Amino acid sequence: METTQQQAIPRRRVHWLVFVGLAMFIMILGWIVLTAIDSWWQTKMADMRYGFPRTFPTDANVGHNGRVSHFICLNLQGEVEIIEIQNGHPDASKIYRVVVLPQDQAHVPVTISFQDIHGDGKVDGLILVGGSEIPMHNNGAGFQSQPPGTK
Repeated sequence: METTQQQAIPRRRVHWLVFVGLAMFIMILGWIVLTAIDSWWQTKMADMRYGFPRTFPTDANVGHNGRVSHFICLNLQGEVEIIEIQNGHPDASKIYRVVVLPQDQAHVPVTISFQDIHGDGKVDGLILVGGSEIPMHNNGAGFQSQPPGTK
């Protein structure tokens, strides 16, 4: 007589913490991927707005030679420079070297706004680099890093 006995092989059950760990792994991987995509997108947006090297042009009447000046803010491989050009008066053009940034800061945009910081009636420049503001004080003929009258 043939006896076939099938013994039930116990199935191994996967512990519920395996699924929790897998879900956490997928979330962390997703976070890393989304962070990389966001960083890439921010760089592309800055490239479209400021170009490379980072430039920012603007015009303002700051009272130099009685003309409107054209300003170009540059971040040249971490060296922040402001170029002031006056239409019809090219000899009065000036280049202001503002600051040297660390090596990995070549993609940081540089902008400038104009306001009277001291209340002396002269329009000063306020340079924004990354999250820092750097004042450029108007002495009537150009800009300087120290307020007029100080040494």
